[in-house]
Amino acid sequence: MSNEKLVRSITVKISELSRVAKVPYETMLTTFLIERLLARLVSNSQLSKSLVFKGGYVGLRVYESKRYTVDLGTTSEWRRR
Repeated sequence: MSNEKLVRSITVKISELSRVAKVPYETMLTTFLIERLLARLVSNSQLSKSLVFKGGYVGLRVYESKRYTVDLGTTSEWRRR
């Protein structure tokens, strides 16, 4: 699939999800982008051992908070071995 077709496919899916969930498209897009970033961060074995997620995003995903967030709060727990 070409990049243009992939972008179009993702855009259509996000648009449909936003319509069904009755959530603004921009909110759904931001959530998608944050989750893709998160997936990339935790797929790195070094980062996944040291990043600690906190703040509004954790509240939103773990505790189903109604508070919307547009950032991904993290801190690191780097330890020398």
